[in-house]
Amino acid sequence: MTTKDKILQSALRLFLLHGYEAVSIADIVKQAAVSKGALYNYFPSKENLFLQTMQQLFSEFGKSMQADFGQQAFDSFHAFYLAFADHYDQVLNDRQPNLSDQLILMTNAARAFPQLKQVVSEQEAVFVAFWRNNIQRATTSGELRTGLPATELSHVYLNLVRGVVIDLVIQEHNSRITKGLLKERFDTIYMLLKKEN
Repeated sequence: MTTKDKILQSALRLFLLHGYEAVSIADIVKQAAVSKGALYNYFPSKENLFLQTMQQLFSEFGKSMQADFGQQAFDSFHAFYLAFADHYDQVLNDRQPNLSDQLILMTNAARAFPQLKQVVSEQEAVFVAFWRNNIQRATTSGELRTGLPATELSHVYLNLVRGVVIDLVIQEHNSRITKGLLKERFDTIYMLLKKEN
């Protein structure tokens, strides 16, 4: 692990535990076991360090989706959304036990730093593109009804996933249930979209 990565991970841990305002540069230096000079070599200010930490956190999911879904072709839309549910469940499990803290920190960061809107937009564009492409392919193959607005449906799925995550955080469910929740909701929409045989 590089010194920069060590600082980013230590800062994230502290920001999650205490919030941005309560964490000092001295706290981060101590947690990362680096000198103040080393920290300032990579990050000119606490604000810059926080921004880079949040950019990394926001972009992780998009990169992970790109790696898992970018080059993969699925036999059906049904196979695609089941694979997506598995992937998303794994992402949420990897983020436990501080999923709630991460969501709150990311929400506050997005409000405080307009620069993060670009990262969020890029992540959404990746999500929408995967869903749109698979919906279009399923419409062409005859799996789904024709005339479906693929981009709009992609946004429906995006909002559905967000809702499940927020529900999970609010109700403090174990994230291992998430795949079942996503699959159940995806199945409901699929039955509405599926072409009658």
